[in-house]
Amino acid sequence: MQPGNPPITSLTERELDVIEIFKIAFSSLRSSWKISILPVFVVSAGYAAFSYFQSVKILETISTNPAEQVEQIGQMMGQMLAGSMAVGIVFFSLLICLGIVPSLVAAARNVDPEAARKPVSGAIQYLLGCLIAALPMMIGTILCIFPGLFLAVALFMFPAVIFVEETSFGRAFGISYRTFAMRKGKVFALLLLYIIGAFAISILLAIPGQMYYYGGLAEMVRTENPSMLPELMKTYMLLAQVPQVLSIPLTLPFSAHLGVIAYANFRHFVPAGPEF
Repeated sequence: MQPGNPPITSLTERELDVIEIFKIAFSSLRSSWKISILPVFVVSAGYAAFSYFQSVKILETISTNPAEQVEQIGQMMGQMLAGSMAVGIVFFSLLICLGIVPSLVAAARNVDPEAARKPVSGAIQYLLGCLIAALPMMIGTILCIFPGLFLAVALFMFPAVIFVEETSFGRAFGISYRTFAMRKGKVFALLLLYIIGAFAISILLAIPGQMYYYGGLAEMVRTENPSMLPELMKTYMLLAQVPQVLSIPLTLPFSAHLGVIAYANFRHFVPAGPEF
């Protein structure tokens, strides 16, 4: 890491607690914020702009007849949902390529300058691992929520293993599961605190947009002026992009640094044994 950040040796001297891991992960992110945050910000902002202008285009087709607006807005939301689903696949793919991978490389090199010497190979292994793990996670979540969530938690550190150990996704699955099996409490605590923090950030950033929207609705009802609805929706759609543009570029890269720091520490203290 850069001068002023926690030394790399702190990951090997003793097993860290959850708060210490969070602190070092934050320092790791801060020391390489450009490569970690900026790619995700660009993609997130691009998707937000696309989503907003798509919304505005649909809003502009709304009839000026107030009696028809409710039905038309319902149709508009349906069209937006269909379009967002298609674009969302591209969006999250770009996030994986442009956001998570650079963050994983930066975090791995922060804990070990000799790690991630083949980032392209690591990225390929990571993407293959994501594709293979996604199906059982989805099936497990659909059939019964807990198996899917359990698998997601158990494989939380497999991206970190790929870049720190420079190994294949298959072996990374095994090491990640082994580490989770030996440190269930800490892994659950790490993910729980991360999810709570990410959710809280998103909620706080969404408050201004929600206040504007519901305040506008109240004003529309008070003045009995339904013609305000299209303009109200247009501004709200813009404000609704703020949480995405500001929170994702922070929380997504941080999750990569968190996983790398946690694994880089746990691997020195987890007893050897079968991976599965």
